[in-house]
Amino acid sequence: MDKSRGLTAPNDKRACRRNIQSYEAEQKEIDKTISDLKANLAKTTRESEELRCLFDKLRDLSQVTELDPTLVNTLIKRIEI
Repeated sequence: MDKSRGLTAPNDKRACRRNIQSYEAEQKEIDKTISDLKANLAKTTRESEELRCLFDKLRDLSQVTELDPTLVNTLIKRIEI
């Protein structure tokens, strides 16, 4: 490579192209990993919040002596037939 004139040999250009392609592929992989991790974090956060709400309700219900319709509706998320 003749750096004084800013010229590069064809092999240097090919190596640069390979490096750029490798870099771009790595960036796509990193972007996908970040996207997957964000989705996983959102899901885990949502599940954690749901569990916290359940524990709060169960704590409130720890001294219950009988089930009434309001209490049953509070505990049941949905009924499938």
